[in-house]
Amino acid sequence: MRPSRSVLAAVLAAAPSLAAQPPEVRATWIARDGLFSRQKNAATLDQLVAANVNVVCVDVWTRGYTIWPSEVAFAAGGVRQDPDPDYVGRDPLAEVVFEAHRRGIEVEAWFEYGFCFGWSGWYPGPTGTGPVLAANPTWIARDQSGNSQVPDGGGGWFTWAVHEHPDVRRFLIDLAVEVVDRYDVDGVQFDRVRYPSTDFGYDPVTSAAWQAANGSPPPANPNAAAWKRWRADGLIAFHQQLYAAVKARRASVRVTNAPVIMPLSYDSFLQDWPAWVAVGALDLVYPQVYRTTVSSYTTTLDQQLAYLTPAQRQLVAPGVRAVSGTPTSAVLGMVQANRQRGLPGHVFWYAEGLYDDLPQLQANYFQAPAAVPGRP
Repeated sequence: MRPSRSVLAAVLAAAPSLAAQPPEVRATWIARDGLFSRQKNAATLDQLVAANVNVVCVDVWTRGYTIWPSEVAFAAGGVRQDPDPDYVGRDPLAEVVFEAHRRGIEVEAWFEYGFCFGWSGWYPGPTGTGPVLAANPTWIARDQSGNSQVPDGGGGWFTWAVHEHPDVRRFLIDLAVEVVDRYDVDGVQFDRVRYPSTDFGYDPVTSAAWQAANGSPPPANPNAAAWKRWRADGLIAFHQQLYAAVKARRASVRVTNAPVIMPLSYDSFLQDWPAWVAVGALDLVYPQVYRTTVSSYTTTLDQQLAYLTPAQRQLVAPGVRAVSGTPTSAVLGMVQANRQRGLPGHVFWYAEGLYDDLPQLQANYFQAPAAVPGRP
């Protein structure tokens, strides 16, 4: 879905203005609640381009379903697309790619749910796990007691897939490759490449893999140091596999991730994202530095940067909280903090909460368009 020649001509005609400000990631997430119609997509993108935002991360894998009609998902679970009535007869991803590109905005396909394959509150199917896990019960992640249900905080539950299962990994990578093959996306972003807690990893597949490598069953203590390190290393390997598969299909596609902040990400979720950066499995990283004051933001941001070398910090575009509870003045201060540290940009959570901040962002920081770093 590439833009027409007339659209390309318009973009090229506007190219001199891109030099008005240095390259910078100015991104925001578009969650599924912002994708309910093509008209809504266009209205969102009009507001963003008017404020010189240059990247949108659009939610393509959420609640156990894809937003595009996926043959990979159909083969695994018998359902091609989220059955939400708002999506029937539509391809929201194709719509966003077309509408964004004709406005000069890049699109990252955001796999929000990652290894979380089902939610009891959204078309969960007869088993409550969603279509893919219902069709592949050996893919279901479990804790030491055999439990698979992760509370959602509202009386329901999420069901996660086995991180070490080769078929689960293949399924997720195939979803990403399908998007890269079928859509002119500029990036692929995986979320929830982590465990729901350190209690998980006691399913038969993971237990057997640990025993084969270590000669004994997994430790009874879910926080045993070697057991935590081994599971975290498995996620490093997955991200390397994902990166290689995407780049093999189209080398220009950016691979990103929005991890939890350290040390919580490792201590609670086995997500050692600084190691992903170190092994070259990310082009940019968007740590979720979600704070409501500038002082707490800068403290947390500096803690994250301390895990990285000076060169690696050039890949960090922090996630900025821009929803109710964060004043516009604080959002502006966070952007300033990022610039003071020489970081390549900012990613705002999320579009539906960003609209009231856009006029001040545009007036104070995004006065003119900017190219995305590394792009012509």
